[in-house]
Amino acid sequence: MAEAVERERLDVDLLFVGAGVATLAAVIHLADLCKAQNLELPSILVIEKGPELVAHQLSGALMDPRGMAELFPDFVAQGFPHHYQCTTDETWFMSAKRAMKLPVTPPPFVNHGNYAISVSDVVRWLGTKAEERGIEIYPGFPASQPLFEGKRVVGVQVQDRGVDKDGHPKSVFEPGPLIFAKCVVFGEGTRGSCTKVVVETLGLAGPNPQAYETGIKEIWRIQPEKHVPGRVVHGMDLDDQIPNHILGA
Repeated sequence: MAEAVERERLDVDLLFVGAGVATLAAVIHLADLCKAQNLELPSILVIEKGPELVAHQLSGALMDPRGMAELFPDFVAQGFPHHYQCTTDETWFMSAKRAMKLPVTPPPFVNHGNYAISVSDVVRWLGTKAEERGIEIYPGFPASQPLFEGKRVVGVQVQDRGVDKDGHPKSVFEPGPLIFAKCVVFGEGTRGSCTKVVVETLGLAGPNPQAYETGIKEIWRIQPEKHVPGRVVHGMDLDDQIPNHILGA
């Protein structure tokens, strides 16, 4: 079907696939470098599979501010979305019936000075900053496959719309356009579909391919009087020794 369908073609200088924190930070930095050196901004397009910019950004996190401070030295003054800074770290060993607080926090768990954030809020904020710099961002444009010329990635095909579960076109069928670029950057996140094709096709896995595990998160509602803004509690189950982190929010 793909060969028989006439597809719209779009050409840009730089194409970024996936609108996460890293991708948006990259396009913002690139735009700022061009401005600092009085260079014309190349045509840059960011495509995102979600129907809106933050649709696939669901995590809460503790963010080391050094990277954001390099991108925006006054990021807090610019309205960077965050809840609080970590002022206290605690580590507890817990079982079903008892808990024991460690006298010190192991160095890998220290978050003093880090910011408690919602990744979706940060992505929305970065998206606004990118658009202020003339960057085009297209949500609802999932890349279905990379396009190659020999061993060179030259773009992506956007996913078709209006197909049934077997991939056959329905009456509302819309073929996905072809986007060509001089440089394509994949920032799809964990196990991105296009990234996997590129890695396999070009043999980029190397001797130590990435490994993934499944994580489970819980949201606990605590009594307001027990809420301590800035406190981060690291908990570890005494039975299975699986660490988890509890934000004081």
